[in-house]
Amino acid sequence: MYSSRSPYSRIIRFAVVFFLLFSATSCEKPSNPKTSFACKDQTVTVQLKDQAGNEVGTIPKAVYLCEGYKLTWDPNGNNFKIKFRKNRSPFSDGDQDFDTNKHTSKGAKHTDQDVDVYDYDIWINGQKVDDPQVVIGGGHS
Repeated sequence: MYSSRSPYSRIIRFAVVFFLLFSATSCEKPSNPKTSFACKDQTVTVQLKDQAGNEVGTIPKAVYLCEGYKLTWDPNGNNFKIKFRKNRSPFSDGDQDFDTNKHTSKGAKHTDQDVDVYDYDIWINGQKVDDPQVVIGGGHS
């Protein structure tokens, strides 16, 4: 007995496989991670606690800076103090200390590494909170 559905089912299976293969190859991530970050000045909001009362520190926790771009900590009504760890600064002037009155950095310094991570401690209204970080990247044109 001959079934008329047989040719159609093969065509449908072929179309589904073709679609899946095409979809999988078009969703690949870029091979160069340097192009996945937007190079611009960044702002971090200083916030001691969220609405649920959980300790926050900063929003976002980590920020990516390209060479030459500035970072500003928005006090958001808080008093804060920042000290970068290990005597390392991500900024061109080498500054490691920031506070409520001095809350904008100079531009990020150049690094030949793909990424370099700079951890810092932050005190908000006299309370030390979770440690965020600044990430800078090299090789940008």
